[in-house]
Amino acid sequence: MQRTANSVINRLSLSLAISCIVSFPLTSHAANDVTITPLETTVAADDRGIVTLRFEVENQTNQSLTWQETIGLPEGWELVSSPAPFPLAPKQREVRFIYVSIPRGTNSGTYPINYQVNAQGNANLNGADRVNVQIIAVAGAELSTTDKPYVLLAGDEYKITTQLKNTGNQTRAFRIYVEDEDGFITNFSPRSITLKASETADIQLAGKIPANLTKSTDHKITVVADSGKNSAEERITIPVYARTPEGLGQWQKLRGRLSLRYNYQDNKTNNQKDNWQLQYDAQGALDNEGKHRLAVYLRNGSKNQQTWSNLQEEYRATYSTDEWKVIAGHQSFYSDSRLSGLGLSNASGTTIEYNPIFKERGRPLKMRAYEGKSRTNTTTQEKSRGASIRYRFDKEQLEIGAAVVDQQQNNFDDVVKSLDFSWVVKNFSFRGDIAQDSDGKAHALDINTYWQNVNANVSYTKADAKFNGGNQDTKRLYGGLGWRMSEATRFQINFRRSENNLAQDLSKEIRHDEEHSASISHYFDKARNKQGTIGYRLRDSQDQRPTPTTNEKIKTLFAEYRHSFEQFDFTLGLEQGKRNDQIKSNNNNTGREVRMALNWRPNRQVNFNTTFSQDKGLDSNGTTRSLGINGTYKLNKRQELTGYWQQTRSNDNSSRYDSYNVGYRHTFKNDHAISFNATHRRDNLSTSTDNNDNYIWLDYTLPLDIPFKRRSNIGNIAGKAYYADTRTPAENLILDMGGYHAVTNAKGEFSYPNMLAKNYDLQIDTSRLDQSGYMLDTPTNTQSVKVVANNTQRVQIPLKQGASITGRLLAFEVNKTLASSAEKDGLVPSEGLGGLLIELQPIGDTSDKRTVQKRLTQGDGSFSFIGIPLGQWQIVVVDADKIPEQYRLEQQQVTVELEKGENEEVTIRAVPLHKTIDRVGPREGFSVSG
Repeated sequence: MQRTANSVINRLSLSLAISCIVSFPLTSHAANDVTITPLETTVAADDRGIVTLRFEVENQTNQSLTWQETIGLPEGWELVSSPAPFPLAPKQREVRFIYVSIPRGTNSGTYPINYQVNAQGNANLNGADRVNVQIIAVAGAELSTTDKPYVLLAGDEYKITTQLKNTGNQTRAFRIYVEDEDGFITNFSPRSITLKASETADIQLAGKIPANLTKSTDHKITVVADSGKNSAEERITIPVYARTPEGLGQWQKLRGRLSLRYNYQDNKTNNQKDNWQLQYDAQGALDNEGKHRLAVYLRNGSKNQQTWSNLQEEYRATYSTDEWKVIAGHQSFYSDSRLSGLGLSNASGTTIEYNPIFKERGRPLKMRAYEGKSRTNTTTQEKSRGASIRYRFDKEQLEIGAAVVDQQQNNFDDVVKSLDFSWVVKNFSFRGDIAQDSDGKAHALDINTYWQNVNANVSYTKADAKFNGGNQDTKRLYGGLGWRMSEATRFQINFRRSENNLAQDLSKEIRHDEEHSASISHYFDKARNKQGTIGYRLRDSQDQRPTPTTNEKIKTLFAEYRHSFEQFDFTLGLEQGKRNDQIKSNNNNTGREVRMALNWRPNRQVNFNTTFSQDKGLDSNGTTRSLGINGTYKLNKRQELTGYWQQTRSNDNSSRYDSYNVGYRHTFKNDHAISFNATHRRDNLSTSTDNNDNYIWLDYTLPLDIPFKRRSNIGNIAGKAYYADTRTPAENLILDMGGYHAVTNAKGEFSYPNMLAKNYDLQIDTSRLDQSGYMLDTPTNTQSVKVVANNTQRVQIPLKQGASITGRLLAFEVNKTLASSAEKDGLVPSEGLGGLLIELQPIGDTSDKRTVQKRLTQGDGSFSFIGIPLGQWQIVVVDADKIPEQYRLEQQQVTVELEKGENEEVTIRAVPLHKTIDRVGPREGFSVSG
């Protein structure tokens, strides 16, 4: 789907903002425990489907550890790799292949993916890094809603129309899926359709709202047109009103949930051990207006940090307003600077944030301060405190930040100060960072750009050996250049160079690592379902000490095949080459690596993934293989089954690791829930015989609100609406009182129970087109209503005939016959433009007393506003940018003057940009020779 330059800029700005906060090494000392090296920092993808990411993880400790990966994905993206833990022996390093499924319908732009590992049984050992996935814009499909109800009531039957357009240049077959979170949709058609290039078709949805609905909600629907690649997705939200609003209730409460958990462990560290845990989390407003809010999270458990993470105690309270937030208790502490790193993970203390609101600028300023210390009974006692400030200029395109972090560890104490600057303009983004402590400094630079068919990225980071921030004792340079040679062919080159141990400390490796690659990718079909890639990769790793422990060079040819079917995506990779190890006696080995990943999604309820890899002497001395399977099965709206199996072992079984997991969750109609999770692990990492570990969790959760204050400031409204001219009741009339909606019954009666005592403006919600064109008997269509505490106010609502506006938004085309006449412009109606937002804005003397009203044009371009107060109004086409490219609006704003009972008819014309050719010169034409 095509996107405007502004939307690209906004997405790039968002990715930069996210990367500032959560994308970098998690502890200032993590580099001494685990090293994470992304083998590419930017991965370009021309299409959706499975993308492969590579991270090298090295265990720097002197003990065998099991590491748990955590992958932070953009919303809607899914992890194909099994989320099982993996083992690493002391000083062992392993390249982790992470497979990610990009949803079809994803817009072009840059998306950050965060990768983190944590040592199980020791929360102090962790690290993280980030890569960016850059989705290149290609032709595809578009979905747009052309007809839908603006509001639904309990018992309503309704229809929705969405329009699918094939924006590609070839005929494509689409499968249609509809996801309905509420279960209100009863049918839709067609289920599949084939469209030629630029052809459109309508998709019809039908549904019904339950008559016994007691709570107002938003009806959320997702329509997906899936063609295997570059498919479209449309999200529809329709307000659904219960006939009587819930009100605030008699008591002011913290809305909460209580969980009772049973844990069982049987492992080599703790032997057999079981316990019970109570967990409670709640949140709510402290004052009547809801300006002051409190959230609490309480969980009993072990105080020891060297335990299974879910057994630890955790107590936390959060106080917030619209601009302030204070968090006290167990949490993680960080500054908004990537070079400063995270102050502390899984610790206790206080964080204060200030994010003020400016009328013209929104929230451009963000300030944060924190102070925390590690938990008791930990191996290393740490303290950290820090402060940061960020300010955004120029509509999110320019941002500056600064941070100060004071890190204390036993007898060590150092302060890291940092500055950063980011700028995004059109197709170019830049970010620079500098940081300094008492005896070291660091700096970083990131540049991303793309222009027409070329995209490029450069990333550079250097941190001194004595620098104590998020990066330490390292220098890294990444770069990439991509060229789309045609719609089907793409050329890509990447390079990476990293140096560790810049201080030349001979007690540990002085590692220089370099990698170069070049590849070419080609689509074998017009639908872009089959893609092949071939390339060459060279990697050189050297320990530059006089007596090195690493000195190897790997040269490989690699190939990858990706295929997207209607219901699953598949990728197969093969790498063949030579591993020249100058230290080993047999130093010239031919190696091969095979990798496979599959994502199967036959419907919205089932998601199944499998990965397989086998390395024969390419990245390892022997043969190792790994197999992972994971999946999710949503039995229905309330039940879900999950699980995975991960197996890793060497060819001679001298090193093996197996992990199994199964989980089940059932949410009942009364919001109670039960969940079960069991994990079994078997390995021989530390002994010659297998170690068997078992973990079981059983949770029961129920809603438990805490009433802390009886409300003394609530009252009730009871009323009746009727037509003043006939004195008959007004049935199914929607009334809006301060954002709360009530619906009149057959007698015209309505009620607002337990409302906050204050003055309200009561008005008719005119968003339903089936209502009669009546309005309140006031010039502004509003009536002042006062709610009195501990009382029921009764009101009468007389209705009078109002004015209305009907119109159409039409595209016009040139009629050549009419164009020859000097008296006419030659334009005739062509088609209606549906799905565009129209606003009716009040102007004139009473404009501040009348409300703006909104409509979407129907499939034929029609729109209407009924029950409109008299006076001057302005009709504005808000979605003018969605007019087809070959058209322009003749008038984006139309002014009308409404009189009593009048219906104003309006036609808004979208006229073609091109003009007819004017003839000049003699009537008989020209004679041209030569």
